[in-house]
Amino acid sequence: MNLRYTLLSIILLILAFGFVLLPKKDFSKDLAAEDMLLAVLDDSRFLSTDEVANMILNRDPSLLLIDVRKADQFSEFNLRGAVNLPLDSLLTEGADMYLSQTAKTKVFYSNGSIYSSQAWLLSKRKGYKNVFIMRGGLNQWIETIMQPTEPKPGEPQTAFQTYEARKGASQFFGGGSADASSSAAGASKSGSPTPKKGKKKGAAGGC
Repeated sequence: MNLRYTLLSIILLILAFGFVLLPKKDFSKDLAAEDMLLAVLDDSRFLSTDEVANMILNRDPSLLLIDVRKADQFSEFNLRGAVNLPLDSLLTEGADMYLSQTAKTKVFYSNGSIYSSQAWLLSKRKGYKNVFIMRGGLNQWIETIMQPTEPKPGEPQTAFQTYEARKGASQFFGGGSADASSSAAGASKSGSPTPKKGKKKGAAGGC
């Protein structure tokens, strides 16, 4: 685990302790403190952008992508098939319709990993099952899927295999151009990325 995600895990631990100390309205539904801390320490809560891309490409019926950004950001661009549940709406009945679907692999994402990690903590605390975080968020999606970097000569064969897979995914999602960073995964009616003319920035920064 690199330094970035080590620090993120520390932040999650601190947040977890904070959630444990918060008043509970329903003790029967909240996850036990010990289970909460064990979940935070388990790195399997993360799915890579490659894993998410493969699930989308293979039309995995269990995948439920949950974009926790604000509605205006979601409407500008989003991942194919995602639903928009802003962070401040996760404890509503509307969100429960999605989060309570036990057969679904629910994957939170935002621009980075902070907001999606908060969403994961909230959902785990309320006892929702089968919830994950897309590691690195849309920023990582742009870097690895939309605009993959070709390995240098001498790198392991697996690096070239990964690159070829990412290049194919990039073509499917509409990346690989100078505007790919701004399209990220902009939604058309089919959910395909739609480049935004005149913009060359990423997914609006961190979090």
